[in-house]
Amino acid sequence: MANTRILASAGRAAAHSPTLAHTTGVNGFFTALTRTAHPRSGCRLEQWWSQRRCATHWASLGVQPDGYGTWTETNTRLRFVLEWDTGPQPAHRVAAKLTRYPALVPADADLVLIRVHSHAREAALHAAISVLDRPRAAAATAVVHPGQNPAATTATSVTGTMTVR
Repeated sequence: MANTRILASAGRAAAHSPTLAHTTGVNGFFTALTRTAHPRSGCRLEQWWSQRRCATHWASLGVQPDGYGTWTETNTRLRFVLEWDTGPQPAHRVAAKLTRYPALVPADADLVLIRVHSHAREAALHAAISVLDRPRAAAATAVVHPGQNPAATTATSVTGTMTVR
């Protein structure tokens, strides 16, 4: 009986977690990439690291991306760290995260991919990133709506260093 109450309490806590939507969104992003790659020849998600693994691996750099992935398609490989932006932080705070990534990008990743929920948020982030005065990592933004396939989304470079499709 006590174990049942503990499990029920843990289940309620998880269901009401303030980070549940964020975690579900990140996991959904990588799951959708895996689902997309499955039937396509030469296409696959080679690596997918959780936020916890990223935090452990790059703790000494002071960065904590929401995920890390290696996507391969038609002999092209893209290593990226994911920042899953849900919108409550001011755009300048999200943009400032890019100043902490230069040690990681390009050593371990090709770019920081910032997922945003709307074109208005994307525009606000681009504006905030354009006025950063410190070095920043190569980055791109992608508007990905719930249920949308991230592999079918065009990412827009915010650092002018590459085009991602």
